[in-house]
Formats: sequence, structure tokens, C-alpha cells
Amino acid sequence: MTFEQIYTEIQQKKYRPIYFLMGDEGYFIDKISDALEQNVLTEDEKAFNQQVMYGKDVEIGEVVTAAKRYPMMAPYQVLIIKEAQHIRNIEQLALYVENPLNTTILVVCYRGKTLDKRKSLAKKLSKSHVLFESKKLYDNQMLPWINARLKEKGYSIDAKAGMMLVEYLGTDLAKVSNELNKLQLILPKGTKITPLHIEENIGISKDFNNFELQNALGQRNIAKTLQIVRYFEDNPKDNPFVVTISVLYNFFSKLLLFHYLAKGMDERSLAQKLGVHPFFLKDYRVAASKYSIKQAVEAISLLRIYDMKSKGIDNASTSEGSDVGHYYVYRPEDFVLNAGVVEGLRILQENGYLLIVVTNQGGVAKGIYSEEDVALVHKKMKALLKAEGIELTDIYYCPHHESVAVCECRKPSPYLLEKAIKDYDLDATKCYMIGDSERDVLAAENAGVKAYRIKKNTSIVGICKEIVANGRI
Repeated sequence: MTFEQIYTEIQQKKYRPIYFLMGDEGYFIDKISDALEQNVLTEDEKAFNQQVMYGKDVEIGEVVTAAKRYPMMAPYQVLIIKEAQHIRNIEQLALYVENPLNTTILVVCYRGKTLDKRKSLAKKLSKSHVLFESKKLYDNQMLPWINARLKEKGYSIDAKAGMMLVEYLGTDLAKVSNELNKLQLILPKGTKITPLHIEENIGISKDFNNFELQNALGQRNIAKTLQIVRYFEDNPKDNPFVVTISVLYNFFSKLLLFHYLAKGMDERSLAQKLGVHPFFLKDYRVAASKYSIKQAVEAISLLRIYDMKSKGIDNASTSEGSDVGHYYVYRPEDFVLNAGVVEGLRILQENGYLLIVVTNQGGVAKGIYSEEDVALVHKKMKALLKAEGIELTDIYYCPHHESVAVCECRKPSPYLLEKAIKDYDLDATKCYMIGDSERDVLAAENAGVKAYRIKKNTSIVGICKEIVANGRI
């Protein structure tokens, strides 16, 4: 079933016994879950018949027991399991799926992950319940989504204003939806939202943003380009360099594709191939007249070089303990396993060790990427390892950064290591940390864990062999 079909059924009060909501786009999962939470029961009925549980706090047996409880003076009980991706042995839910209680509406929010559709649970859910995979939208799908959402509420939006939102907020539907809601509260129904509305009410500059920088470069307007670059330089927090590089890389990549496809292809097909709204083809036509194929290739090469420099590669300004030039990997396509990782982890796994990742993700707090981006990279990492027969036990990460706000979980704090030790009932003296920074070493020592420090991007095989030799469990 599609999101629209599920949502329409709920509005019509046609309920299913089980809603298993999985996938990378949290917006659709939350919308369905919230609709059930708000609409199934009256306020009086909710007191005894609506319960929210969290995957980190419950076992699958507790979920099943709760689901088998009968409602009190109400037609249904609503049981919502949030963060269900943290429940171990989720496949054991298949027994309840075979014979669910018709008076229970079980809502499982399995964010950032998907079930293996070859296994029993997914097959049984697909037959008689709602198994919904919430997928992230692509960049070229965002503007139609914004238009459709505003049209439902009696508004419309200028194409440039829509692109400003997408460029600034990305494909995070929750963020975009929040900003659209804000505009609807401020502007009267029937308004066509313009770039000026975006600037005045959301704070995105209509003149100094990546979209305008892209246009200025496409037109070879050097004065306007330098003006925007200087604005970015003065306001780095609002205009992260890595985001600008990504936007320009996509633009010149599409421009190169435009050169090869433009002749003999109709507007709609060309826009679809480029992954852009047809409205913006005129910008690519202008840019194609200003940049030859060779020049577009040269621009892409330069952007690659400076992308790597921004991540600390071949960058003399990078120093230990500094975030200047720090290599943030937040796109799945950029993630690779270093040489020796698979061999080293296999040695540990075959000798009975649990494999737990503890990582700082300060780019979230800085606004460089989102927690959904982190989830996608972690999903890619687990998939690559699983293909080699290696199963990660868990991943713990801190989304904070001291430059934004102090927290208790960012390494060198031992908080996340201690949480993992507690969650899995481990003996700290039999645990080991392999890391490439002083923060890793300090976090391990503070948690009572022996630490091994390696140089960045070097093999862990030797250390893994040493761990097994010195600390057999």
C-alpha cells in the first residue's frame, strides 16, 4: 500500500490489526503513527487503552504480551512501538502476526531499517497486514511534493522559492514540512509563496544562497559569484562549505550530461534524465552556452580536489584534535571499508567477540548532515560487512558537538561505551577499543576498557590478532 492509501483508510476509520512501518524516511512513518495515535480512540478511551513503548527498553516478548491484552470499555487498544529497530529478535513477532488480536492495533515504527523480505515476518505481514516501506525522496521529487502539499492547503509556490527550500533544507521532509507549516500560519490562504516570503519568514537569503551561487556561476557572472562567496565566508555556519561543494558538483555533473543529451530529446524527457524540474532547463541551456564539455569536466575535477581538501586529505591546515578539514562521511556512496577491516573483524567475530561501533557524529549538530544521513551510512556499513559474513552487534553515536552545545555522550566521555557495556551485560576488563584519535583512547580508559590506537586509515588486523592472543574469552 502507498502512504496515501494507508492515510486515507485511517481517516475513514478503516483500521488494520498491524501496521509495520519501516524505512529511511521518518516523515511518512511519523505521519501514519500520529494519525493512529490521534484518531482511533477518544481522549477518555486513551487513558486505559493507548500505550507507547520504546524499542531500547523492551524485549519482543513484552510487546507480544502487551498486544494480547484486551481493551477496557473501548473498541480497540492502540499499542505503538517507537524505535522498534532496536528490538532484538524482531523476527519472533511472526508468531503474533499469524494470529493477532482483532481488538489490538499494533503500530511498529522501524525507522532507518527494513525487514528482510525473504524471511517469515515480512512475508506474513505482506499477506494480511500493512507492511509499509518509507523511502526518501530524490532531489527532483521534492518540488512536486512541496507543490502537492501546498495545493492541499490552498497555497502555491514560485519555482525559485521551492528550490530555495530544497537547497537549504535538503530532502528532509520533516524540516521542509515544518517550514511550510510556518508559512501557512503567517500567510493568508491563496498566497503564492515567493522568494521574498522565504527570506522574510524562514531566514534563507533570497540573494545569497547556493541556488543563486549556482545561477551566477552558470551565467559566468563573476561579480555576483564573488559577492555570494564573500557572504558565505562571513557566514560559514549558515553556509557549510561541504554543502556548497555538493550542490556545485551536482550542477556541473548535470551540465555535462545536458551537453550529451540536449540534442534530439524533448523537454520532459530531458528534465527527467537530469533529475530536475522542467522549469530549470533554461538555466542549464544558459550554462551550456558558457561552458564547453571540457570546461565542465575541469570544474568537476576542481570540485573533487577541494572536496577532498575540505575533508582533511592533502590539507596542511588539518591538525590533531581540530575539526578544521575534518573528514565527514555522510553520503552512503562515499563510505568504503578500509583495507584490513573485514579480515580483522572476522578474526574477532570467530573468537566470540561482539562488534560494537561507538562514534562521534558532530556534523549533525553543526547542520552539515542529518541523523537520517547517519542512519543511511550505518545501513551501508552494515550491508557491506554482512556481505562478508560479519554482523555488527550495535552502533552507538553522539550527534552533538561542543561548538554548539555540551553533552554527556560525546567522546572522550565514556558514556556511550558504558551504555554498551550495560546494555549487553559485558565485563569492561574483557572489552577492547580500537580507535584512531586521542578521544577514543580517553573514552576507553575512562570506561575501564583497554584501548588500541591506530593511525588513520591503517589496518586493524595485527591488533585484532593481538587481542585474541592476549585476551581469549
